[in-house]
Amino acid sequence: ISRLKNTFTMATIGQELVNPRLQNFIFDSSQATKTQDIDLMLRKDGYVYRDLCDHLLNSHVNESQKQAIIKAMFAEDSAVIQGPPGTGKSTAIAELIWQLVRKGLQQGNKRERILLTSETNLAVDNAISRIVNSKTNLVKPVRFGGEEKLESEGLQFSIELMKRWVEEGDLCLRIEESEEENDSQIESDLILKNWLGNISRRSFYGSDDNNSIIQKWHNYLEHPDGELRKIVYDRYMENVNVIGATCSSIGDKKAGDEKFVKYTSFFHNFCEVFKKKNKSKARIEFTTIIQDESSKATPAELVLPFVYGNRAVVIGDHRQLPPMLDQEEFEDTLDFAYKLAKDEKDKNEVTQLKEYVDQHFDEMEISHFQRLYENVDNSLKGTFNLQYRMHPDINEVIEQFYREDGGLYCGLTKPKDLGVNDPDMTNPASRYHGLDIDGLIYPDTHVLFVDTTSPEMLDGKSRVNYGEVEVIDHLLTRFEESSTFQKYLSKFTKEEDKQIGIISFYGKQIRQLRTMAFTHKGIPTRVSTVDRFQGMERSIVIVSMVRSNIIQSSKNQQPDRKRYPKYGFPEQQSLGFAQSPNRLNVALSRAKRLLVIVGNREHFSKLEIYRRLFLTIESNKNDRIVNQEEV
Repeated sequence: ISRLKNTFTMATIGQELVNPRLQNFIFDSSQATKTQDIDLMLRKDGYVYRDLCDHLLNSHVNESQKQAIIKAMFAEDSAVIQGPPGTGKSTAIAELIWQLVRKGLQQGNKRERILLTSETNLAVDNAISRIVNSKTNLVKPVRFGGEEKLESEGLQFSIELMKRWVEEGDLCLRIEESEEENDSQIESDLILKNWLGNISRRSFYGSDDNNSIIQKWHNYLEHPDGELRKIVYDRYMENVNVIGATCSSIGDKKAGDEKFVKYTSFFHNFCEVFKKKNKSKARIEFTTIIQDESSKATPAELVLPFVYGNRAVVIGDHRQLPPMLDQEEFEDTLDFAYKLAKDEKDKNEVTQLKEYVDQHFDEMEISHFQRLYENVDNSLKGTFNLQYRMHPDINEVIEQFYREDGGLYCGLTKPKDLGVNDPDMTNPASRYHGLDIDGLIYPDTHVLFVDTTSPEMLDGKSRVNYGEVEVIDHLLTRFEESSTFQKYLSKFTKEEDKQIGIISFYGKQIRQLRTMAFTHKGIPTRVSTVDRFQGMERSIVIVSMVRSNIIQSSKNQQPDRKRYPKYGFPEQQSLGFAQSPNRLNVALSRAKRLLVIVGNREHFSKLEIYRRLFLTIESNKNDRIVNQEEV
């Protein structure tokens, strides 16, 4: 919190900024320096575009990604990129890093020093791992952060693991697998070994590999002794040009007594890597800072890394979740503050603040990323419009959220079909599932809506719907009893690929679903709130909507037709969290092969976004809407 406060102050008053203009453009992106001649740069017959295409790290980078990358490369102050679900943000970030480093070396007088950051370790590790390739050693990344927090993709860049490799060799890369794997060991990756492998392959490219001298050379590089490992480590660290770290770790000083300065782990690592011996005079500085998942960051969190960079590349999606704000929790806090108020003046201030929250909460939920994206000049704005996660039938369900941004299309079928319905599920483009559950799901069903009529219930500040839990319980039983589902599971080896994602908007509903799912021993599941599932995906996802047009006061309450003749329970109108298009977008965009939505159709049909959802499902001959009794 102290670092957030300090860096936010730095940005607002323009104090000690690497780019003094940050004070203006990070709050009003229309003030970011526009890129001249951007239209010429994007021309397919122009030098910039052709040079990019001739030197792609990943040949599968699509047109919208290329345009966004060029805009970010030549932005003087800032570029803002929208990346909807499954659009290959990690791939594009890796390509941008590669192109920036290559461009800097081409110019001769500019050496890039890039910081790649995000709110989560997973996002940092996914992007940084895409940089690894078997062709070039141009990009040399290092990952800051404790090894226990790093994903396997990011561990190979850990400084501590590199140091242990120098001392111990490959033994330090042996990691224990789980009990399910019979306590066997596997060897972890390490960027230094990849670096050596590239040197080995390129040293005698085109030479006779049967030559005994060349064989000895290859063997020496494949099994380096301690002296060579030390040389490799030293040379690599001398030329590091990419740092990966989470936003919350960035900064120099920890909060505490000013007389005894305590430095952060990030700052210690920074000084070590970039040979800053005098920490009291050292300054964190990068040429480019790339921040992923920026739409989930508060203004202070978004600003934090950018005070240390000359160029800010902001990547997010304002159609997904903004920073987490709970209106009820906000108002409860203000009620508590009112009770603690010492005099009428304090009470009036709290009352005015509460009135403001009531009237302007919709504005408060708008992410700072959205404001940056909407106000930045087109020469600095990019949007990815091809997604590679979802079957096109699932894409049709969520594309309504992106019509204002130019649309969202399925890259598995556009510009050509890569085999999206291929029964051979080893095809990376296949979104086939092969499930055939009589009267419910067929091999060509990719979206299923189960219409429920059960009441919701208020549980503390959260909500539950026991009827939906029961429906999902029956649904999992149908899966378990299906031979086609068992065949489906046999196609995967990784537990994550086998898991069915079960998600909902409410924590209390998740508790009920988690307890229920535990009884289905034959089905691997991942049960989580929609908010926590952003950034994740599963082949099959079940969404429990919870909210209903009727409400009960206790779990065992029976319908009373005399008192409530229409439904047997009191009616209610609120959709709660599910009213947010952003949350609905996240919920519906997690599934790759099969999306199952469990909810009250009559209740949700009150909103236009849900009416469009039902229309989309009904207009597709393969997708289905069924009653809960059919499950």
